[in-house]
Amino acid sequence: MQRDEFFWTSTINKATIVVNAAEGLLSNEAAREAAGGVARLEAKAEKDPALRVKSYIAYEPLLIAETSPAVTLIHAGRSSQDILSTQRTAILRDRTVQVAKAFDAVIGKLLDLAEANRHTIVPNYTNGVAAQPNSYAHYLLGITAAFLRDRERLNECLTRYNACAMGSTVLNGTG
Repeated sequence: MQRDEFFWTSTINKATIVVNAAEGLLSNEAAREAAGGVARLEAKAEKDPALRVKSYIAYEPLLIAETSPAVTLIHAGRSSQDILSTQRTAILRDRTVQVAKAFDAVIGKLLDLAEANRHTIVPNYTNGVAAQPNSYAHYLLGITAAFLRDRERLNECLTRYNACAMGSTVLNGTG
């Protein structure tokens, strides 16, 4: 599944439909019509990549074509700027998760290599000159410790990606 701008706009719309229906902002009939339109648009976009638009301004006319102008009611309570920032954050979060998984694999390999070389002796170097001996495992664990600090930063980044970038009531007057 391609988790691009189109995917996230559709996902945001689905979530908005559910929440707005639950809060009584959309009738069940309007929610069903909107959800059906999103599903039909997604199915068409699977067959025609040109429909996988990147912005809400381009997405909404496609959704209206699948339903009616009344479907724009799902946009109440969300600005297109909020949708765009959420979409971008979701894409960055997906990519950060991929980097974190790759980083975890590297850290795992270093730990395995350190375990296998607990008794392998190598020289330490100071200014390019061989100094006291050390275990290769100790050397690898030093590198691993630095990587673990970077991995902690990635975790902090992922935590921040879980918050709405623009906060609430973004330029649309809703509370």
